[in-house]
Amino acid sequence: GVVVHRAWLRAGSFGGRLIDNAILFVWLLLNRNDFVVLHFFFAPNRLTCTVLRWLRRISPGVVFVQTVLSRPREWQSVGDLIFGHVVTVGSEDARRQIRRYAGRDAILVRPGIDAGQVASISRDDALRALDLRPGPMRLLFAGDIDEGGALDHLGHIVPAVLDADASVQFHFSVRTKRVTTRARAEAFVATHLSRFGERVVVHWDHPNFALLIAAMDAQVLPAEHLYTKVDAPLVALEAMAHGQPVFVLDRAPLNELPPPGLRDRLVATDDAGLVARIVTAAGRHGSEAAAADGRLVREHVAARFSAAAAAARFGAIHGGTLREGDDRAGEGDAEAS
Repeated sequence: GVVVHRAWLRAGSFGGRLIDNAILFVWLLLNRNDFVVLHFFFAPNRLTCTVLRWLRRISPGVVFVQTVLSRPREWQSVGDLIFGHVVTVGSEDARRQIRRYAGRDAILVRPGIDAGQVASISRDDALRALDLRPGPMRLLFAGDIDEGGALDHLGHIVPAVLDADASVQFHFSVRTKRVTTRARAEAFVATHLSRFGERVVVHWDHPNFALLIAAMDAQVLPAEHLYTKVDAPLVALEAMAHGQPVFVLDRAPLNELPPPGLRDRLVATDDAGLVARIVTAAGRHGSEAAAADGRLVREHVAARFSAAAAAARFGAIHGGTLREGDDRAGEGDAEAS
């Protein structure tokens, strides 16, 4: 009974997207009453939300569910971006901000992955496929360098880690999504990482990201915020499904990723603290203690970021059995079910 309608029919220019949005709006206007629920997944913007708020008013009997996939540029005006009868978010931070600035509740449905499927790619197989030798601790950054402020932190963190432990190898994965992205990444490498030679590996638009993640030992994601990004980046969740630690600054919502029992080892308030934690992890690389931490990380992501749990939660929302303010909106109850 589910119909998926893609808003953008092609990955083209801004003008092409406007045309696609207009086509989608006409389709919704003509067909909206054929559905019990219309569910919108997207990063909110003022124009689209205004139009959909109007569409909701002329669609009595149709439930509008809105999933806010990523934060707006600033939270203060988030009330202008909310149009759904029911709103879901992917982080506790987003839920708090909507309560504060929009004066309403939202249901927490964390982004989910199939941890078993991710972990089915073994590290040994990934190393062979990528022609990498086992041994050194491989640290990956695979976040956004255009938004979020991570690059500024990496300029301090990565050289300090590589200086402190000669066994660490840094992999810098860059997705060239903007005209300026590659030039910015090249300048960063030349300025901060060129003296480390082969200990730094740069990947441009890697063709098989699942293999790259499986071949790593840890990730560092020192972003200040996740504007334009899903609240729990899938690249981090997939690393955790392999039992890899993910090091983050104490900034929402990334600080919601680590298992509570490992927060002191994975979360830091500043660059120096994150360097110390990564260097400590490098010193424990390959030990039984590190393996035990890896098991805890795997169990955590399977329990807290499960695709099956997210699907069940959305199913309850679509069926009308889980609404904002309902006592069953507690995350633990949904996971138990």
